[in-house]
Amino acid sequence: MIERSTQRKTIILILLTVFSTSLSAAAMSPQDRKILNMGNIYFEKKAYFRAIEYYDKIYPRNRNNAELLLKRGRSYSKIGYDEKALKDLNLGLKLNPTYGEAYKWRGDILAVTGQYDRALKDYDYAEKHHGGNLWSITNKRAKVYILMGKPDQALSYLTKAIEIHRKTKKNSSGFVEDERLLLTTRSGLHQNRGDYKSAIKDMTDAIKSGAFRDDLYLRRAELFFTTKHFQEAFKDYSTILSKNPVDETAWEKRAEAALAMGNLSRALLDVNKALECYPGENLGRLYRLRARVYDKQGKKDLADKDRVRASKF
Repeated sequence: MIERSTQRKTIILILLTVFSTSLSAAAMSPQDRKILNMGNIYFEKKAYFRAIEYYDKIYPRNRNNAELLLKRGRSYSKIGYDEKALKDLNLGLKLNPTYGEAYKWRGDILAVTGQYDRALKDYDYAEKHHGGNLWSITNKRAKVYILMGKPDQALSYLTKAIEIHRKTKKNSSGFVEDERLLLTTRSGLHQNRGDYKSAIKDMTDAIKSGAFRDDLYLRRAELFFTTKHFQEAFKDYSTILSKNPVDETAWEKRAEAALAMGNLSRALLDVNKALECYPGENLGRLYRLRARVYDKQGKKDLADKDRVRASKF
């Protein structure tokens, strides 16, 4: 008997919510509806400042319109107006508490403002009520745990997010970049835990998943260098230079790898190239590196001269 009464109350509450939301939408004039639709067009284009301009035009006459409030709240959050975003999203969700995606939006703001437990609750609700891609929501949970300083939970959710993502359509828009983002994030977690083998594997998978990106090769090279795999690091820096022969950072880093390998002539050539390509004025670091090479070559006079040069920066 009590169970039936509870079920009736739940059904009535849902009907009232739908009815009130419908009334809110129906109360909007045709002209305001056109303005709202224009705002929504800019919203979909991610032109959030323009979207807000249209939403603001009709807000005074439609203060209880859930769609308007939720879309404006999301727009505010995307341009960094967290307080305004939360105000709109909170009110919008009171008017339409079944809008799953809006819980994900609010969760994003709660996460960046340090309200981690509330953020996780919103992500839970979003997942249960079709508030977005499951892999994306799972990844957002992982990010919260990273912010909370809980790497074990973060790694667990990130691994789950990668597994779910790989079951989606691989030819869909943005798949490769999403995959790379997940893999590089997990690689960073592995690195922080001292698991360099797993970190290198994830970075290698990220490299293989799409077109050339020098930052991925640079990160893997740094991992190789840290683990004293200097030959592999040298190869990655060489790959970067084959695509961009004026990358002074790659020249410098390859010089360090060559020095670690004992290839002094190569190290000297590379650090000289780094000096040639360096666009800034603070060359002290590169002169100190070349001094180290000269030291290994037994050229103390040249090493001392470079240290004098370095001291001027």
